[in-house]
Amino acid sequence: QTIKADAPLDIIPLYVKAGSILLFGPEIQYSTQPTNGTLKVRVYTGADAQFMYYEDEATNYNYEKGDFSFIPFTYNEADGTLTIGSRDGGFEQMAEERTLEILFIDEASKAPFSYDTKPDVLVKYKGEALTVKKK
Repeated sequence: QTIKADAPLDIIPLYVKAGSILLFGPEIQYSTQPTNGTLKVRVYTGADAQFMYYEDEATNYNYEKGDFSFIPFTYNEADGTLTIGSRDGGFEQMAEERTLEILFIDEASKAPFSYDTKPDVLVKYKGEALTVKKK
């Protein structure tokens, strides 16, 4: 598909396929910088989606010994639900609890992308499965 779009210097077009889940963490300057555990979750609706969030210490090879974690994210378009699965694994300095700022984006949401967009839903994730319904 070819899309002809205006792209002035201050705007970069961003196209995301329906059925995508993107996660953003806080801005950091170096890999060992502590974070607050907040993740911004962007769910691009219009189709089912799956995403696996992987995390490790980022400073060593302990992941080779199994020190890492996975969190599965699954969006079901038919019922408008995002399921955040149970965390699998762990490592020494892992954030046990995370704030998830969830934003559901549909085809009509043609607003500019902003890291600071107000989320639709705010949840506390403690490693156990939970489901969030699109409003």
